[in-house]
Amino acid sequence: MSGKSPHKLRFAVLATDIALFRVFDKKLHVLLVRVHRPPHFIHKWGLPGGLIHPKETADKAAVRLLREKGEIRDVYIEQLYTFSEVKRDPRGRVVSVAYIGLVPENKVLRLDDDSGIRWYSVRELPKLAYDHNEIIRAAVERMQGKLEYTNIVCNLLPR
Repeated sequence: MSGKSPHKLRFAVLATDIALFRVFDKKLHVLLVRVHRPPHFIHKWGLPGGLIHPKETADKAAVRLLREKGEIRDVYIEQLYTFSEVKRDPRGRVVSVAYIGLVPENKVLRLDDDSGIRWYSVRELPKLAYDHNEIIRAAVERMQGKLEYTNIVCNLLPR
């Protein structure tokens, strides 16, 4: 072995994004939060999410981020897919472990107009930050597929 120092390792940052769904007015809605990351995203909407801390799992990060972004607790979540396109975040290399979350219609979530959090119909989404439109598309397709062989829909219904 030569006296050269080993190559410097460069890593991607690991994040999580949560597509949290709820049915009301007979339509499927997804929870969006304000994203303001100049110069790339100025007053855009996106999924709740963020970076995974070094000593936590992706699952624990998803639960933490829902709590921090919207005081959301005790909802059904499951891992959806890992989004790893090289340029998915203009700030640098970020890989996202995405989740589907489901909220029953009767569960009360404290959201107000000033919170920067809002429910949008999945059929009427604006252009979202990052690749969040793609994440929502994948989540809806996954849920549609799972309707045939699981009882996942029960997590959207009142008891």
